[in-house]
Formats: sequence, structure tokens, C-alpha cells
Amino acid sequence: MTSTSGDGVIGPDYIAAGYTGDGTVIIDTGVTNTDYLGAGYNASGYYGFVSITGAATAVNVGSGAPGYEGTVFVGYATGPGPAYGVLEISGGASVTSTNGGYWDGAEVIGGYNNVNIGFGYGSYGYLTVDGAGSELIAEGASARITVGRFGGFGYLEVTNGGLVETLVLDVGRDGAVGGVNIASGGTLRITNDSGLWGAPAYAGEAGIASFGRGIGGIGFLYASGGGELIVENTDGLTDNPILRFGRDSGSYGYARIEGSGTEVNVVQHGAQGDDYSGGAVLNIGEGGQGIVNVGYDAQVNVLGDQALLQIARGRGGSADSAESQLNITNGADVLVDSQGYQGSGIRVAGVAGSNGAILVDGTGSTLTVTSSSDVAGDYSTGSIVIGVNGEATLEVLNGGAVAARSLRVGENSQLIDEDTPGLGAAEVTIASGGTVTLTALDSTAYRGLQVATGVGSYGVVNIDGEGSSLVSQGGAGRFEVGRGGTGVVNITNGGDAAAFFVDIGRGDGAGNGEGRMVVDGAGSTLTVSDEFGAFVDDPEAAGEAGFLRIARNDGAYGRLDITNGGVVRVSNDPSGNFDHPLVQIARDNGSHGVLVVDGTDSALVIEQTGPIGDYLPYGPSLIIGSGGLGHAVVSEDGEVIVAGEGASLIVAAGRLDAYGAPDTTTDQSILEIQRASVFVTAGGYSGFKPGSEPATTIFSGSRVVIGEGEGTNGRIHVDDTGSLLIQSAVNSPSELNSVLIVGEYGTGTLDITQSSGVYNSFSGSKAITAIGLHAGSHGTVTVDGPNSLLSAGTLLLVGAGYDPELEQAFPDQGGTGLLNLLNGSTVSASTTLVGS
Repeated sequence: MTSTSGDGVIGPDYIAAGYTGDGTVIIDTGVTNTDYLGAGYNASGYYGFVSITGAATAVNVGSGAPGYEGTVFVGYATGPGPAYGVLEISGGASVTSTNGGYWDGAEVIGGYNNVNIGFGYGSYGYLTVDGAGSELIAEGASARITVGRFGGFGYLEVTNGGLVETLVLDVGRDGAVGGVNIASGGTLRITNDSGLWGAPAYAGEAGIASFGRGIGGIGFLYASGGGELIVENTDGLTDNPILRFGRDSGSYGYARIEGSGTEVNVVQHGAQGDDYSGGAVLNIGEGGQGIVNVGYDAQVNVLGDQALLQIARGRGGSADSAESQLNITNGADVLVDSQGYQGSGIRVAGVAGSNGAILVDGTGSTLTVTSSSDVAGDYSTGSIVIGVNGEATLEVLNGGAVAARSLRVGENSQLIDEDTPGLGAAEVTIASGGTVTLTALDSTAYRGLQVATGVGSYGVVNIDGEGSSLVSQGGAGRFEVGRGGTGVVNITNGGDAAAFFVDIGRGDGAGNGEGRMVVDGAGSTLTVSDEFGAFVDDPEAAGEAGFLRIARNDGAYGRLDITNGGVVRVSNDPSGNFDHPLVQIARDNGSHGVLVVDGTDSALVIEQTGPIGDYLPYGPSLIIGSGGLGHAVVSEDGEVIVAGEGASLIVAAGRLDAYGAPDTTTDQSILEIQRASVFVTAGGYSGFKPGSEPATTIFSGSRVVIGEGEGTNGRIHVDDTGSLLIQSAVNSPSELNSVLIVGEYGTGTLDITQSSGVYNSFSGSKAITAIGLHAGSHGTVTVDGPNSLLSAGTLLLVGAGYDPELEQAFPDQGGTGLLNLLNGSTVSASTTLVGS
């Protein structure tokens, strides 16, 4: 039955209630065509109620004339007084608003005005679409539904299988408050099925939904109980569907999305760019503030070509300083997937002054960035950037999980407070069992974790607590800490991290870059192994086991602290037969690297499992001062272990640069051993054998060299009951098992003081100690104090040369050697030869 009461009218020109007084309209059967539908259109506080109900009931709004708006008003204040309006669509009924919009050369006439709920200061509008088959469709040129504008209060509810469709949705605009509730299987679609943009500048653009737009605009979204919001394009017709919260400075957008089966989807169908530039986009805080909470098994998906999730993006180069947030809790999932296309990514804090945060909290809560696209040189797909230019945080807590191809922390974000050490403009915290897994592809090998990439940037990563982990794997999965800025990684209280290779203080080659890493506390571990990747596109490095570098380029500074029972393990993967696990401190001239291993059970372990030579003729190595200045301190029962075939420790190596010229430093690289131990052991290997390259021999035993290259200067200081043990586990007097060289081609110094010992021997094995081995070298060994000991092995050479292949010493071919025995110290050797 169709009925009216009070100020209610049903007619071909308009269906209205609440114009000149309170009124009611009920339509429950048949098809009604009208030019206008309104509930509560006044400035005097009148109330209008319109109910359209029943499966056989339809109301079509719009005259079909060009420029006609097909307007539906629900709560429209025509003046300063209030107006109250309610429109209910239920029981399978439908309302369709069709505008006759067109472009007149300057603007769209008849567009943007299909449905207005809570329009004007003092207005209150409520529109509900309830029940399976119930529909509200806004269509035509630039078709739009506006929920709250110009100081009004608007509310749209879609429940129990109801459907709302339009091209454009504005919720809370220009000083108004708007809310949308999608519940119990209701669906809100922003789609081109409802029409296209009328303005030529937007030709080919998909639909847009905005929550919080214009100064003072406040928009809310609540989705639950299997409700769905979908923003999508039509392939071959449009591109770039956008969902955003807090569009403009001074606006605020908020969402609460919860419950199993509840979804928010932003979908780009097909390739972007053929109709409009850009793919699927979810922006949480553009110029204003946005907060999106996803919880209790709900799902948010940003899908298709160039799928992009941005928090605190900025608009027009600026953003409000209030923090925009994405919170994923209680088993909820957020997925950004470009689905075979490129460009999927997450960006936080896009402009200077912006502030964005992501929280992933609770078992089953996930944030995933992915794509099946594999294009060489594509380093952006699958990436997360925390701190593009502003202040940003990512927290992964209590079993929450994040997965991506790469994670960049502090791209260009600056230090917040110089008086608060460790406080970064970009910070990631993984704690209480949270996990971050970065899986690169072979074609995008060199990403993984990057901290502080831009000049002047500042980034911090904290991995704290048992079960908390950060893994970089696949391709050449790496950690890069401090390229152009200052990067810090803290692994504490049982936290765990793993990668194929690690750069601490990489530098940008222009004198910038500082990296620091701390592994602190029992159970805290950093594992570096080819188990987590490989150099697939570099033939010269093929077969390289895991390696860790502290300070790489000229001007770079890097530091690694292993303290209070923390452990760093650098190794090869036994199943891959790779070679040469390496820790390198200060690669290039002008770099400065520091290693500290301090405290009981604190350890650096560099380990080769199985024989070497399958790929490379080198075993496990610790190089302190490769081409720059290296400094290592092992103290207070800390340990450094270099173990496996061809184990070597080199202090002041000197390396060749890309042009073959000597790349050395005149500064002294140092290893200090204080009340601690360093072991260099070849395990069950000894002697020489043919290498994997022509004219190359492999020394299978243990080797320690101080001052290896020409022009280098290195020192080892063993002090206060410290010890350095060099050995092979092979008892073979016929083969050379271990070598200690102080001054090979450069300058080397070895100090053994205060009851310390250096042991180059194994019972019955062949071991050589050389001081000033080659012409032009300088070697000095000082053994000082009672109980201080140098056990030099079977042969001690002072200023004499030696050819290991001929197994022959040459007294007249050595460098300058000096051996000082002071204050009751001891030196032992089976044979001593002093050069001429």
C-alpha cells in the first residue's frame, strides 16, 4: 500500500516528505518514476520519512533531460535551521537515481549531485538499504553519493544483502560528518557500471571513494559481519580506482573493518595506463589524517596493476602532522598484490612533515605485499617503504607477520630529535614473536632490508624477544644498513635475523653513510648464509657463501656490537657446496669499520662446512681492514671462531680496486683481544691442493696474517690473559697446517702482554710463524710479561723468506723482522731462523 501523511507527497515531479512540516511517504508496490526524491528538505527542524519497500517496488529518479540531476536529498538544510530526513529502502525494493549530466566546455552540468545525505549546516540525514535485493543505484555522468557536506550529519547503512552502487562516494566533506555502515552481507560498490566522469580531464578514470574531504570534513566507515566495500575499474574503459581516508589538510577519515568474511577491496582489472594512469590505490591520510583499523579476521585487498597502499601520503606536497595509521589486529589480513603486473607496494610518510604508522599485532594478523611478476630491474614491486620523506613506524608484534620482497626503512626521513639517541624518523619494531619475511626474486636480487638509503636519512630496526625474526631471502637477499644516511639495527633479548649478506655502513660513495648493528643478549642471533640467497647475476661472485661487511665505500662508517651472549654466525649452506664465508671490515680506502665482541657466550662464528674449491678457492675468512681502517675488539670472555678448510684471519689486507691499483691505508687496522679468545682452525684440513682456477693453489690449513698487502699497517694486541689459537686438527708433520705471518708485504705488529698467549701449533703438526716475510715488509712481535707466550710452531722465521710449495726457507729474501722478549715472557719453536 502506498500512503502519505502530514507533509508527504507522491507525484511525477517529486516524492517528498518534510518540506513545510513533518511528513511521511510509504511506497510498497509498483514502479514509480519521479524527477526528485527528498526526505527532510527545510530549515525549520521538520522531519521527513520515506520508506520504499517490497521486492516489486522500484522508484526511478530523473527526468532524462540533459543537465537534470536526478537528485535524492535526505536531510537537506536550506537555511540555518535544522532539517531531519530518513530514507529506508528495504524488502528487495530499489531506488535508481539517473542524472543527465554533460560537459558544457567548462563544467559538468547535472553531475555530482545524485544522492545527498545530511547536506548543509544543521542537517541530519539517514539512508538505509536493507535486505537481499534492496538497491540504491546512482548513475550517469560523474554520478556521486555524498554523505555529510557543508556542516551536516549524514549516515548511509547497507545491511543484510543490500546493495549501493555509484561512481563517486564522498563521506564527510567540507566541515560535515559522514558515516557509512556496511554489515551482515551488505555491499557498497564504487564502479563504472554507474557511469563515467563527465569532465575530459578525468576521462578514463575509475571511481573514487573518499572518507574525510575538505577542511573539517570527517568521514567514518564501519564494515562488519561479511559486509563488503569494493572500489574497482572496468578493464578497457577505466583505470585507477581509489579509496582514501583524510583527503585534504584538516580532514579526518576513519575505518573500522572487522569480522570473518568482511572485506574491503580496491581492484584494478587489467593493465593500467591504457585508459588512465595509475592502478589500484588505497590512501590512508593524504593531506589530512586517516586511521584504518582492520581486525577479527577481516580482509583488506588492494589488487591489480600498480596496486599501492599509502599511509600519510601527502597532498600537494604537504600533509597534516597528525599520525595516520593502519592497524591490523586479531587475525586480520591486508594484501597488496599486483597479480602478475608490476608496482605493488606500500609507502608510509610520503612528504616532509607527514607522519604514518602501521601496526600488525596478534597471531594470524598479516600484511603481505606480493606479485607473480618477475621483471629484471624491477626493484619496486613487492616493496614496503617506511619513511619515504616523513616520520614513519612499522610495528609487528605478538605473532603478527609481514611478508614482502623488500623493506626500506628511512628512504629520506630525517632524524627527529638529535638529543634522543636511537629515535629515528623511520623505525621498525619486531617484537614478542612478530615476524618479517623478505623474499626477493633472482631478477631483483639486491633489495631485502635497506635502512637509511637517502643522504641525511635516519632509520632504525628493532628485533626484540624470543620468536621475533627478520629474514631476507631469495635472490641475493641482504641487509643494507646505512647507505646515504644513518641506519641502526638492534637484535635483542632473543631476537633473530637472517640474510645471505649484510652490509653495515655501506655508504653511497660520496662520503655519506653510517650503519650500526647490535646483537645483544642470550639467544639473540644474526645468521648470514647462502641458505638465504645467492649471487645469481654475478659470475665472479657465483658460489660465494654468506658474508658480512662492516663499512664498504669511501667515507662510510660501520659498527657491529655482539654483546651479553649474542651470536653472529656467517657460514655456507652445506647442501650448496658454496665457499668463502666472509666477514670483511672496511672494504675501501676511506672506510672505517668496527667490530666488538664482548661478554661471556658472545660470539662471532665464521664457518665453512665441507671442502672448499667447488666454486671458490677460499675458506672462511675474517678480514680487518681490507682497504680501509678496521678495528676489532674481542673482550671479557667473548669469542671469535674462524673454522673450516682454509680458515684465515687477516688484519690490514690491502685490496685491488676496479683498476688494479693498490687500495690501501696508512692508518693502522687493529685486532684487540682482551680477556677473550680468538680461534682460527682448519678443522680436519691441511696443506696445499690444486685450486678451482688455473695456476691457483688452495691452502687448506689455518692462516693468520698481519699487514698482508704492500703499504698496509696492521696490529694484533693480545692482552690480559687473552688468547689467539691457530691450528689444524690434522696431526700431519709432513704438511703445513697453520701459518702466522706478521708483516707479509706490509707492516705488521703483534703484541702479547699480561699473561696472554698466541698458539700456532698442533701436537705433531707443521706450523710456521714468520716475522717480516717478504722483501719490503716490516714485522714486529713483542712478548711481554711472565706467562706471556708465543708458541710459534715448528719453524719461526725472523726476517727470512719462505716458499711453502718448495717447503724451503730463504734467509736472504725476507723483510725486516723484530722479536722482543720482555719481562720473563716465553717464545717456543722447534726451529728458529733469523734472516740475513
